[in-house]
Amino acid sequence: MGSGQSAPQRPERPSGESDGDINPRARLNICPPSTDRDLTRRAVFEGHGCTIFAYPSTGGVVIKNDADLVDMEFLGLDRFSPCEKRYDDDVQETMFSRQVRKAGGKWWPDMDRYVNVTVGAKQPIAEERVERYFGWPNQDARSENSSEDAKPKETGVYVLEYDVDDPEEIETARLRMAISMAEKVGLMKRMGAKFYADPRDYEGLKDAYDRCE
Repeated sequence: MGSGQSAPQRPERPSGESDGDINPRARLNICPPSTDRDLTRRAVFEGHGCTIFAYPSTGGVVIKNDADLVDMEFLGLDRFSPCEKRYDDDVQETMFSRQVRKAGGKWWPDMDRYVNVTVGAKQPIAEERVERYFGWPNQDARSENSSEDAKPKETGVYVLEYDVDDPEEIETARLRMAISMAEKVGLMKRMGAKFYADPRDYEGLKDAYDRCE
């Protein structure tokens, strides 16, 4: 975007991987979108919610699987009729991509990698096995206030993180019962979420912020 800043470092693809590598523990209940590799679509309803796509200017695609009511509100998307296509403006799209990351979206180098890992045709690398859930205190208050001066400042983030191969993974399905960010934050606290006063201190969110923020 002409800023002169270098692009954030991204996880490299696994080396030595062949087409015969199969992930026996693939989460087959998450059906990837159709494999037409449309890089303009914004949302697809499937599985247990809505899959959201965003396309940062640094490359790749950010995907939020199974977005629920709270996620859609956080992203400013209509729950029943979200926009169908990405922003034409790269700056707007990059800003939206960061918001999707803050909603728990995961960065993928391309759609092929996302589809192959999701269906179990490829083994995931360590970063691809991590699932993250974020709770943002005061988010409901920020949404309800119309005046910028009246909006409380961001006061940190609660984070739940686990490896999908962990047999003792957190019962994150409970989070889908929340109907507001406040409820989600309260539940995450009871589930042992870790709090970061500055979200940029959490490694998994650093690329969701501009270096000048």
